[in-house]
Amino acid sequence: MLLMPAAQRDAMLALYAYCREVDDIVDRRGDPAAANLKLLFWRGELKEAFEGGAPRHPAARALQEAAQQFPLRIEPFVKLLDGMRMDLEEARYPDMAALEEYCDLVASAVGEAALPIFGADPVRCAASAQHWGRAFQLTNILRDVGEDAAMGRVYLPLGILLECGASPEDLLEGRFTPQVATAMARVADVAQAHYEQAEAMMPPDQRVALRPAIVMSRIYHAYLRELRAREYDVFSRRLEFSPWKKLWITFRTWRQEKRAQK
Repeated sequence: MLLMPAAQRDAMLALYAYCREVDDIVDRRGDPAAANLKLLFWRGELKEAFEGGAPRHPAARALQEAAQQFPLRIEPFVKLLDGMRMDLEEARYPDMAALEEYCDLVASAVGEAALPIFGADPVRCAASAQHWGRAFQLTNILRDVGEDAAMGRVYLPLGILLECGASPEDLLEGRFTPQVATAMARVADVAQAHYEQAEAMMPPDQRVALRPAIVMSRIYHAYLRELRAREYDVFSRRLEFSPWKKLWITFRTWRQEKRAQK
């Protein structure tokens, strides 16, 4: 966001604030009934923000201002709420296809919402946004396997766990076994394929507009490589990059992209 013009940066901050608000509803692990009411409140706020009403929440008002400057659509924002509801239900995912549907709601939808802010063509860049969203979310899932399990959440597909000789109970009880590592490696392979597909399907003439997404891709991809280097052990020590490392990746990628366009 630091490298974006002011109007785009403000709109992205509004998008981020919305995502943070609805994500926190689920992560705070309060009363599920109260959390569902809060998600319902946000459905109303989105309707007010996108239909010329008077939203009450500051983040919703910021989204309304962003929608007045950029051709934002309400649909991606609603998809995110649907994904949050799945988290409240602590859903299990039988296979990769089901998990990718969840990724589309909680991550690809955010990319879809951001495309007009970037100044990218939402139609021609939709495929890249979907693959990036899946890649980012799968990387997050792998990075947070231990923390999610501590909250009773298992995102790794049950079919993959069983095929690798692991089980949800291994995760829930904090057992990092070779079988769990193998299952995580299987998911990492899928994430890697999505990074590659996102890049391959990016229209060349949209690359400048998509620089912020490319920067995010480089950061998340670095997380995936570090997970591989650790052999997927996120139970003994959380994987996190320092702000300086993320800034270095950001500026290096931005500089490379600018040079490539000359």
